[in-house]
Amino acid sequence: FIASFGQGKNPETTSDKDFDPKSTIIKFDEKSEANDFREKIELSIRNVMHRAEDNFRSCIQSGINDFSKDLEKNRTESLEKIKKSIQKNIEGFDIEICLPNARDVSLDTSVSSILKNAVEEKTRTVTKHRRKSGAWGTICKWLNTDDWGWESYQDSEGYYEVDLNKISASSNDGVKILFVSANKILDNDIYPQLQRGTDQFFGAFRAKVENVRGDLMSGIQKHSLD
Repeated sequence: FIASFGQGKNPETTSDKDFDPKSTIIKFDEKSEANDFREKIELSIRNVMHRAEDNFRSCIQSGINDFSKDLEKNRTESLEKIKKSIQKNIEGFDIEICLPNARDVSLDTSVSSILKNAVEEKTRTVTKHRRKSGAWGTICKWLNTDDWGWESYQDSEGYYEVDLNKISASSNDGVKILFVSANKILDNDIYPQLQRGTDQFFGAFRAKVENVRGDLMSGIQKHSLD
């Protein structure tokens, strides 16, 4: 992910990259630049997570469709057995059941909270140069010299840092949260709905079989009385 994000329009040109993917610490002089960089990473991670969510939803829907086909197959095979045993065509065995819809699935794909601490403010000591005080410095200033009349001094300045290793670790935590969310949805929503659908199907099927059985018994009794 990090390497691919670093590529710009031309992978061969370093200047076209958002950053050097070989470097894990990215430094910025302005906080706005650091936040812009973080937002680019956030957008990339969000796109990856949304694709994962779409794939998860597609897998669930595929499983639901297969489950529905299996129920229909069982219904058809059972009806054929009943028809053969009573030697009679039967109607009214269409059973409508409620199965989950994968479109209602929504995973925890929050990215902002994962990267909220991605930008850190730091302080560094830098060497700066200034004109010397006194007459010599003033004369050199008048003469606009480049090498005379200057002195070095130490100063502190703030900068902003983005640690890609920390972002990578946070992203991995986000993936774990995604899988935990997926498992919760399966355990708390999808599986119970499938179980209710199964119970509903076999309950309705059993009731219809009992109706057929009752009709047969009534027919037999009536035939016996005749």
